[in-house]
Amino acid sequence: ANRFSGGYRSMYFPGVIAAVQGDMPMLDGELPAANGVVTARALARMYGAIANGGEVDGTQFLSRRLVAGLTGEKIIQRDRNLFVPMAFH
Repeated sequence: ANRFSGGYRSMYFPGVIAAVQGDMPMLDGELPAANGVVTARALARMYGAIANGGEVDGTQFLSRRLVAGLTGEKIIQRDRNLFVPMAFH
């Protein structure tokens, strides 16, 4: 039985409902720029690499150039997809 209301179900297609319900095949899918399913520890490790010049535990995972691009000066400009001013693109 579906516990979501008819109004809620009418707004979302079955794949989105499956993701909200924790359906693993949906979470395992690779949707570039749309999803990322990780543990809190893994996410913290990724941000740790960015904060530490791309390096974690003596291993260089990200180039210094990439880290500089990720952490550089934020310039507010119109986003090409959303058409509103944003500080990240």
